[in-house]
Formats: sequence, C-alpha cells, structure tokens
Amino acid sequence: MKKNWTKGGFRLAKAAQEISIKEIYECVEGPLVLMQSVVKGEEYCPYYSACTQISIWAKAQNLLAGYLSKVSIGDIADQQGLRERLMSLHGQLGFSQK
Repeated sequence: MKKNWTKGGFRLAKAAQEISIKEIYECVEGPLVLMQSVVKGEEYCPYYSACTQISIWAKAQNLLAGYLSKVSIGDIADQQGLRERLMSLHGQLGFSQK
C-alpha cells in the first residue's frame, strides 16, 4: 500500500486481485503461525519430538496459508459499494429514501 493523500487514506501499490489476504495478514501481524512449535520446533517446545499433534497443526497451517494465498482482496472487495447496498437494504425494509 502507498499513502497517497494529503488528508490521509491509501492507494494500493498493485491491483487488488494481486494482493492476497495472507499478504495483508502478514504485513499487519507478522508470519502466519497457528502454533509456534510448528515453526520453531524444539527451540520453542521441549516436547516437540514426542508431540503427536505437530503433524496435524503443520498441515492445518499449510492448508490455511495456501487458502489465504489464493484469496485476493479483490475477491472479497465490495463490488457494489456500501452506499448502494444500504440504499437497497432501506428499500427492502420499507424505509423512505429522502
């Protein structure tokens, strides 16, 4: 992202379809890690070598990372626009549009 406005706001540095949710997450939170043991092994947990759950968590982490890498912010962006959705909702609920 690139700050581009004098009063704040941001402009994307590349197309929304090219920015994955995983990239956004990792920019804000750091590496996607479900369990530190998966990444750091015995350095983090002395029971790592005997752990029966590590392979499950490693697979879950890989599945989640892979999935989030394939979903772009363009995929989840509001295609219609908030104002239009709210106006439509008001119409469905019987509110008058002034």
